Amino acid sequence: MDLEAGARVQDRYVIGPLLGSGGTALVYRAFDERLSIPVALKVLRVASPTVHARLEQEASIQASLRHPNILAVTDLVSVLGWP
Repeated sequence: MDLEAGARVQDRYVIGPLLGSGGTALVYRAFDERLSIPVALKVLRVASPTVHARLEQEASIQASLRHPNILAVTDLVSVLGWP
């Protein structure tokens, strides 16, 4: 799922430019208006229950980590049914 710059997600995140893409996901620069912070928004591009489960597991593990070189996970949302 491609997102347009300026689009809003969950009435909270404003989408910026695409930062990168891989085999299963796209990563966008975005801005969290509720917390007033820049964020990276990872959107799956593969509609697979296995990949969805892996993303949720990755988010849970990454959310528990605290290190200056690791992005903090602050949320897990769906965009039009895509995690």
